Amino acid sequence: MHEQKQKQTAQRKSTERNKGRAARQPERKRTWRILGWALGLFVAVEAAFWGVTFTGDLALATGLSGTPGSYKVAHCYDADDSRRNSRYVCNGTFTADDDPADVSHQQLDDADDNYADGAAIAMRRSADAATYQATGLEPALSLVWKLGLTLSVLAFCLFHAFDSPKDQQRTVRSWRDSVAELLAMVSVAGVVIAVLDGAVALVVWAGGFHA
Repeated sequence: MHEQKQKQTAQRKSTERNKGRAARQPERKRTWRILGWALGLFVAVEAAFWGVTFTGDLALATGLSGTPGSYKVAHCYDADDSRRNSRYVCNGTFTADDDPADVSHQQLDDADDNYADGAAIAMRRSADAATYQATGLEPALSLVWKLGLTLSVLAFCLFHAFDSPKDQQRTVRSWRDSVAELLAMVSVAGVVIAVLDGAVALVVWAGGFHA
């Protein structure tokens, strides 16, 4: 009789523990989901900002926008004290091609290369005169992979926003599922673009092509 009561007590405690665990699981899922949304929103906003920046720079590098001109380099130096990731800063003068009187001294805080003193670099100035970007094949290639990865990250974040949670999977396909599938393909395409850009850049570097 005593042993039977002990078994019943143990079973009751076990049942209560299981109920407590079951009650805590939805709360944990909601907490992790909220944290995931917050982190995803932050990353998506950052990716959108850099995506707009890289798109504008790429338009300048390919000559699709901006004022064409020439940048006469006075001096460049590596501003990265660690010497692990070079960040070149250049001082020089920009002269617009269509107006020789349009001359301005400019410091490039993130130049594409460590240009030699006295070098003349084909460059474009943005409409607001806030951005100066070297033009040509190499500068464009240095931006395409960044834009591809940024697009991939942004699409991946949006994919998780539209994709149905595993515990809410439906048998009937909805518009959210279609959008999520499209975003997944865009995310993969961004990675492919970055890889192809790297391959083309390698060929350009190995072949010594310049534009």
